[in-house]
Amino acid sequence: MTSVFAPSRSYGGSNSTRGVTRPAQLEPVDLPALQSAGRVLQDRIVRDATIIPDLGDTLASTSGQVSASYTVYPNDYRAPFQKKKFVHIPETLFEHFNATSGVTHVGLLPEIERAWISYDYKLFFWDYVDGRETSSFWEEREDVISDVRIVKPKAGMFIDEIKSLLVVTTPLSVLILGVSFDSPRGQGRAFRDLKLYATDLKVNTDIEMISVIGTSDGRIFMCGAQDGCLYELHYQENESWFAKRIQIINHSIGGVQSLLPRFTTLSKEGNKASAYLCSADELLPDKIIFLAVDNGRDCFYALAANSVSIYRANGEKAIQHVQTITNLLKSAQDKAAGHPALTGDKFELKSLHVVDTVESRSGIQFFIMSNNGVRFYFGPTNIPSYSYGSSTSTSYTRPLQLLHVRLPSTNLVHPDALIQQTKPPPMLYGVPQPQAQAPPRPFHTFEFPWVGYFRGMTVASHPGDRDGNDYILCMSPDLTRIGSIGQVNLPPQPAPAIPQPEPYRNALGEGRPTLTEYASLTCIPGTTWSIAHIPPSTSAAATPDGPAPSSLNELATQFGEAPAQFMFFTNSGISFLVKRRAVDFLRADLEELQEKGAVQPLVEFRDSFGRDQTCCMLLGLACGNTFLDVQDELTSRTGTISTPPPDITAVAKQAFYDLGERPTWTERVTYGTTESQGIAVFSGRREGLALYFARLIRPLWKAKLTEPGFVGRQKLHIAENVIVTVQKNLFLLKDFLDKNPHLFHSSPSESSSRVPVAEQEAWRAEQNSVSELVALLGRTIEALSFVLLLNDYMLGDLISQPKKTFEKLSNHETLLRGRTGWQNHYGAVELPLKCAQASDPDNIGLEAWHAGLPAGDPHTLFAQKRLRCYDLVLDSLTVFENKCNSAKKSAEQDTLLPNDPEAVRSHAYELAFASEDEVFHSTLYDWLIDRGLADDLLEMRPTFLEAHLKREPITVQKFQLLWQFYVKNGQSLRAAEVLAALAESTQFDLELPARLEYLTLAVGNAKSHPISATGRHETAIAFLTDLEEKLDVAQVQLEIFNVLFPHIGDAPEVGTRINLLSKKLYTMSELYNQYAIPFDLVDMKLLCLHVSEHRDDTVVRPLWNQIFDDSRFLKEEADPSTTADLIQGRVVPLGKRFYPSESAFPLRFIATLLVRFTLANKNVVAYGWAPRILIQCGVPFTDVWDVFHEMYESQVPPFNDQANVQAISSDIAILLSDWLKEVSRPQSSAARGEFPVGRIDRSIDQYLGELEAGRTETRSLYESIRRDLRRNW
Repeated sequence: MTSVFAPSRSYGGSNSTRGVTRPAQLEPVDLPALQSAGRVLQDRIVRDATIIPDLGDTLASTSGQVSASYTVYPNDYRAPFQKKKFVHIPETLFEHFNATSGVTHVGLLPEIERAWISYDYKLFFWDYVDGRETSSFWEEREDVISDVRIVKPKAGMFIDEIKSLLVVTTPLSVLILGVSFDSPRGQGRAFRDLKLYATDLKVNTDIEMISVIGTSDGRIFMCGAQDGCLYELHYQENESWFAKRIQIINHSIGGVQSLLPRFTTLSKEGNKASAYLCSADELLPDKIIFLAVDNGRDCFYALAANSVSIYRANGEKAIQHVQTITNLLKSAQDKAAGHPALTGDKFELKSLHVVDTVESRSGIQFFIMSNNGVRFYFGPTNIPSYSYGSSTSTSYTRPLQLLHVRLPSTNLVHPDALIQQTKPPPMLYGVPQPQAQAPPRPFHTFEFPWVGYFRGMTVASHPGDRDGNDYILCMSPDLTRIGSIGQVNLPPQPAPAIPQPEPYRNALGEGRPTLTEYASLTCIPGTTWSIAHIPPSTSAAATPDGPAPSSLNELATQFGEAPAQFMFFTNSGISFLVKRRAVDFLRADLEELQEKGAVQPLVEFRDSFGRDQTCCMLLGLACGNTFLDVQDELTSRTGTISTPPPDITAVAKQAFYDLGERPTWTERVTYGTTESQGIAVFSGRREGLALYFARLIRPLWKAKLTEPGFVGRQKLHIAENVIVTVQKNLFLLKDFLDKNPHLFHSSPSESSSRVPVAEQEAWRAEQNSVSELVALLGRTIEALSFVLLLNDYMLGDLISQPKKTFEKLSNHETLLRGRTGWQNHYGAVELPLKCAQASDPDNIGLEAWHAGLPAGDPHTLFAQKRLRCYDLVLDSLTVFENKCNSAKKSAEQDTLLPNDPEAVRSHAYELAFASEDEVFHSTLYDWLIDRGLADDLLEMRPTFLEAHLKREPITVQKFQLLWQFYVKNGQSLRAAEVLAALAESTQFDLELPARLEYLTLAVGNAKSHPISATGRHETAIAFLTDLEEKLDVAQVQLEIFNVLFPHIGDAPEVGTRINLLSKKLYTMSELYNQYAIPFDLVDMKLLCLHVSEHRDDTVVRPLWNQIFDDSRFLKEEADPSTTADLIQGRVVPLGKRFYPSESAFPLRFIATLLVRFTLANKNVVAYGWAPRILIQCGVPFTDVWDVFHEMYESQVPPFNDQANVQAISSDIAILLSDWLKEVSRPQSSAARGEFPVGRIDRSIDQYLGELEAGRTETRSLYESIRRDLRRNW
């Protein structure tokens, strides 16, 4: 049997397919070579963890605690950030802003990809990713909304859809909203469709709350704007005697006082309760101005004017005060004595930023930034101590202190001057050098109102020196100054425009590299209102079971995750700035080399980043990568492959070869002997390949790919999209290496006779190492394809096979070896089949098998003997399968031998299917189906398969395979017959949706029946018509069941009747009489009339009278206006569904009902209400006009009354006006050519002639319509 194997994933241009091609022979596996390549990758992964120090290592030192080292280029050649895009504020928000004279607040919520804007009490959410208009809004209606923050909810408090909460603060209250998003389809955005939930969690306050933060377990903290106290917003599921559902707790008071009511609340009668108001000046010497949460260390920080406090949650409604660090300015002045940035009168601490544990393993926990750009870094002291507070606490902490002061740069270049500067031309020998450019204009910073931080990157807004612009200070670590990456001839740092005081240039001493940062100013439009970092959508930086590189080491992560991005919300829109990585700098150098032929920038890059790192990046640019380009959020998640233009790719490939240099051979003589051993020093090409390969595979290196899931079944431990992205990048590398093998060979011009023996040895060693890496690369891609294949086909089910099954197969393998030998496939299959025939020579067992093996029949014994023989064949086939699978992993044979496991297995299946024993075939089919090979069986369509699937006992699985068999065999009409029988069968316990699905498939297959096939054309048409009618009735039945399902528990007899709807198919009469009438389902009655096309005015008119009566009496005291809304809410959905069916939607009768209601409520219901409802139902304007014109002309009561006729005329005037507007609208559904201009013009003359003098509005409307008609037509 030829098996159809499951698809695999591969990526290779136009020739990439998902099918796996079986090789003619097994490729031998060189295990030592793969192990050697694995050791190379492991070494590079470990080295990546050490070449760049973390943030703490560059700051903490006993020899110096202040620094101000910056790399400032006089041009934008090495600017650390670049503008990605700018999104304008939607026009609708500007309209609100212009129409509102109140207070406006804004902010960013990058966690849900929204910006929020409040106009007084209205709150809008703007989806800035799509650039769409506001998708949601909320009205507080009581006070001005001042701030909105997003936090995590407490576990188990809300429905599962609510993953986040919005804390909305006003000067007088705090409320909580729930947030959820619809699940995306396919690879869509997770945060596209926003939903807000009212939680009824709101508390009134006397003090405005600011700086709201939320912990990972759902607790919410904030500080008071007026008193500077620390508060907690506590909420719980139910209200109790001693606690409300939501309350404010003042943690700054302490003791019994914190339990007293702190804020005024309104009672049910509306009177204010008494309030206890603390004196903030007495309680707090230093008011809290800023809060920041550190979920990684399970604490949060409270920043005051000259101090910072550390707190930890310590049980329900309680916190633990860990430490307060005071006199921050004095401590900084002690470290940087006399520096002007610390002596100004306007010095102010602005914000606190948490340093994640992955950024500083040595202990830097957070830093505070002042208004003039000074950064205060805090971390634990070297002497540990036990935390104080509760005596039961055993947490181990070390007190924090100010460790380092980072002074601002004083040599920043003005953004305008930065743009005007150009890179210096390369120095050419013998060519006169141009005069040096004048020093760029400096820019003096004095205030940074907004600051953002992420993984060592700091951005801060600064007011521009011209209206309508802000300057953004962008700082990021300069890896060429702080890392050990093989730099040579490192160019000197650009001289500052303003001399820097010598004591602060490098105060850390020579033993440890000081933190050096790129610094530049970038101009953005507008005045900054908010700054936020965009959370990374993919992260492949950390090694699961190995050393992780420093978070500052972008060299290790730039090919595995998207670059960092910040966004700046201004009064003009949102500006996006993206981090420029080393590979982006290199790409710019390659583009300049291609355009201008300037080699010097590329050489300087090589000297700055080292030969090996440069070759690694050149290789990534040459072969392509999913993270090369700065992509949008949606495309970055789908792993879109990015490849530079062909000319840049060619330059990168050539530079990879030229800058990689040659391998060398070093001889080493062993002491005491005359023997010498050599070692190869590999070229930059081989080192770049090893580095690039290691960085691509890092997310999966030594990682557990699966983990126990539901009911212990295995599932992927690493996200599938991460594995797919890694596989894509590995395949791009493999494809590039296969197409360019010459990159790792010596130059063709160098003959072996002229190359020294040592150099030949070096080349040979390098080529062997590259071959090992390429072999491991290929095996890795295959392994990832296999893992993804298992995941596609339910990995958990494959792994969780019973252990006893394998033991049984193992024992039977030994038995077969003793009898015939496993390679004797002919005997293993033919011998048991011959024995089965010999045990039942008269086919008595065959007759018993056809009879269903009745119990007590002595003939059944013969059938059982046959079945035992068949079991031996099946066990043999199982052994052949296992041997074939085992042989795929070994390399014992280099050629396809006669007893090759694959050939043995294939021949055994051929012998089995060649048998003419129907009983054996049936047994074989059941065995294959149980092994999940039903699809393969259907592809083969062996002789007895149809009879087997028709044989008793009939099951749903057999019916499903039988109709698929007919489809494969081109017998679509028979497939439809099987599906129809399955849908209508009462033998199987099928749910109603399943029956509906089978009927739908039956209709589709019946439509596929050829016209002249077997001469059954007329029968096929009748059968198809019958199927379509049954499908329509089944859809009505499903809708009735869904309507009645909420009442299934009302009464036992009611529930029993409703359950019957899901057990079998009913006729339309049964549905109408047994369900629609007894349960008084008016809509379902109309649906039955509509589907059956049964037209009976005596039936349908009472139903519409009932609809109008129900709407009229739904609310006993409802006014006519409310009743009109109820009628409209009932008629419009029904009209949209049933029109133009006169069976369910008699247009003229419904129009009469609407008009009668209008005439009965002339002073309340506006003219045009009735015709507009019909237009909303989907009735064409011309049909509505015909109906109303008939009423106007009929003189039949109530239209024999002149007042009613005049009312109809007013309705017609509005109808014609709406019709004219619709036809005049661009891209209107109403055709302009079908507009009856002449008829309308004549009718208007009639209407005006018969119109009463007092109806001025109607007259004016008619005249306006006539003018427009005569002007435009």
